[in-house]
This record gives sequence, C-alpha cells and structure tokens, in this order.
Amino acid sequence: MSNITVQPPLEAQESSYRKNTRRLAFVCTVIYVVLFPFIFFVATLSGLVFDKPNLNAALGLTFIGAAICVPISIPISIYCIWSRYCRGRYRKARFSCLIPLITLGVVYAFLEVLSAIFLTAI
Repeated sequence: MSNITVQPPLEAQESSYRKNTRRLAFVCTVIYVVLFPFIFFVATLSGLVFDKPNLNAALGLTFIGAAICVPISIPISIYCIWSRYCRGRYRKARFSCLIPLITLGVVYAFLEVLSAIFLTAI
C-alpha cells in the first residue's frame, strides 16, 4: 500500500484561488463602502486641531493632510482591488484589500511621532 496523495488539477486550484479572491474583494468592498462615510466624517473633524492656541499653521495643516489620506485610500483601494482582479492578478488584488489598513497604520504612526516631537513642549 503506497501513500500516494492525489492533488486536484491545477485549473481547480486556480479556480478556487480566484473564487476566494473574489469573496475577499467583495467583503472588503462592502466593509469599506459602509465605513467610508464615518471615516470621512472623522477626517473632516481634523480641522479641530486648530483649537489648540499654540499650534502653528504648518503643523496643523500637516495633521489635516495626514488625516485625509485614510478616507482617500478607500476608493483607491476599491479601484485597485477590482481592476487587478479583472486582470487576473489575484495576489495583488488581495494585497490591495490592505491598502486602507496600511494607510491607517502609517498615518497613525506619523501623527504620533509629530505629536511627540512638537506637541509635548506646548
């Protein structure tokens, strides 16, 4: 008795990968579309950073510009997900699902560094 494992044909594996990518793209699209208005609203509140009287205009505008990057990344991500999926670039389509999360992490780290440098002395 030999231990021969039978793997599905390559077409079936690719089809399964394509279906899983389509599901992931659909789920990410729905989540991002639902969250977009709320994230955009929070980004519009970033103008309240000027309530601090000792904050200079350049730093305040930097905070606002960084906060706007997160909602802007959502439609860009949705476009990248579906355009790459339609071209058959399924791995890049899956990576495109992470664009808003990566943007959120980078913006958060950037804002924390700026606050630590410039706002602790104020």
